[in-house]
Amino acid sequence: MRFRSSWMSYVLHCLTRSFVLQNIVRYEREHPDLAIDTVLELRGDAYWAADIPPLHTFDAEMVHVKKCLNWKGYNDKFAMMPRKYMVAWMDLLGHYYQDTVVSYWNSEIMSKMLAAKFGIPVSQHATTFVTTDYNWWLAPENASKAGGPDHGCFPKNYYSDTCMPHGMKAHFNAKLCAIN
Repeated sequence: MRFRSSWMSYVLHCLTRSFVLQNIVRYEREHPDLAIDTVLELRGDAYWAADIPPLHTFDAEMVHVKKCLNWKGYNDKFAMMPRKYMVAWMDLLGHYYQDTVVSYWNSEIMSKMLAAKFGIPVSQHATTFVTTDYNWWLAPENASKAGGPDHGCFPKNYYSDTCMPHGMKAHFNAKLCAIN
């Protein structure tokens, strides 16, 4: 198998980001009159406890990501980016097969290496993006506990007070996964 030894989810992250990129490029080709200025990349296993702030409040010349849970790279749960960085940032599968960068073991480190290689400015935000991993397919440890979402659960080791706005801990702790 060509994929390097890594977390099983790494392959899925490469495929998903590259597939979304292909869909955007195809949409642009089919709608040449449409100008895409900003791309929001959102993973399907992310839970959002608050809205994303208005786009005009961010520097439009940078990629914006969540600072926490970056696994020694850039958090890949969410990215807001100018269109001009979209291909370099999102084509993980293409970069993987072309060996654009080497010596990484997850999509987060690969993203950081690609940003350095292509001169992509990145701004990391600790509490601006109120999102974290969310296992919608698992049952919470205590389903009767009030608060949090109606189904699914949060990995126990993913919440940090430094990653969320003040007062969010009870919301996330209401639905912790029985397993990680």
